[in-house]
Amino acid sequence: MGNVNVTIRNCTASEMPLIQQLSLIDSRNPGQNDSDLFFRVDSNGFFIAVNDTNVVGSISAVSYDAGFGFIGLHFVMPEFQNTEVEEKLLEVALQKLGERNIGLNCYESQLNYYTGHGFKPSHKIFTYEGIADGQMPSLDTIVAPFNHPFNLLRELDEECFPYNRKELLQLWLQQSGSMLLAKLVNGKYEGYGLFSPATNNYKISPLVCKNLEAAEHLLSALAGHLEKGTHYRIDLPENNKNAIRLVEKMKMTKVQETIRLYLKNEPNISLQNVYSFINHELG
Repeated sequence: MGNVNVTIRNCTASEMPLIQQLSLIDSRNPGQNDSDLFFRVDSNGFFIAVNDTNVVGSISAVSYDAGFGFIGLHFVMPEFQNTEVEEKLLEVALQKLGERNIGLNCYESQLNYYTGHGFKPSHKIFTYEGIADGQMPSLDTIVAPFNHPFNLLRELDEECFPYNRKELLQLWLQQSGSMLLAKLVNGKYEGYGLFSPATNNYKISPLVCKNLEAAEHLLSALAGHLEKGTHYRIDLPENNKNAIRLVEKMKMTKVQETIRLYLKNEPNISLQNVYSFINHELG
C-alpha cells in the first residue's frame, strides 16, 4: 500500500454529512436522517481520515453492548483507494470495538479484503425495489404502535436480535418523515415496519414479522401510504424464503446484493422473522 499523509480522528456531529457524501460516491443510498441518527446512537463510534483539511475516508464502529458491535461507512475517496488509508481506518474501528464480536456488510468485490482480516461470511442480503401502486389495504389489525404499549414492540424485536439495540430502535422509529406501523392480533404484535425517506427513494426498514401474512399486510400498508409511483426498497436475508416469496408476489425487482460477515461466531438472529434489516451500516 502507498504511504499517504492522513490523520484518523473522531468525527464530530457537524462533520457527519461529509460521511454521507462519501457514501454516495460508493453508490449507497443513505437515509435523509442518517447523519443525525447515527451519531446519537454512538457519538464515539465515527471516524474520518483527513488529508490536509479534506475528508478522504470514513468508518463507523458502533457498540451495541459489551459483546457485539457493527462496522459500517467504510469509504475512501477514489484517489485514495489502494493506499494505507482504508487499512488505517479499519484498524481504528477494530481497536474501538475491542474483544466484541463484530458484524459488517460488504459487496462481493470487497469480500477478500475483509476475510483477509478474519471476518467470515454468513449470508447474502438482497435489496429489492418496488413501486407504490397508490392502493391502501383495509386491515383492522394494522395499527400505529405509539397508541399501544411500545414495550411489546421492543420485546418482539428482542426475540429476533440477541444484542441490545434498544437505544437505536427508540431513535430510529421516531425519525422525521417516517411512518411506523404494526400488526396487532389479540393484544400481541405479530410484526412491525417503518418507511423513511432516503436520498433517491424510500426505505422500508426494518420490517420484522413472525409470519408471512403479517409481513405481507405490513409491507402493503406501508407502501400504500406512499404516493403512487414512489420507489421503495427493502433489504432481506437470503435465508428467509418467505421474504423471497413476498417480494416475488409483489413483483419487486432485485437491485443489489451484499454479504453479511462476522468476526467471531454468528449471532443467533431469527432471520426467518427479518423481512428487512434496519440499516446497511448499523446491521
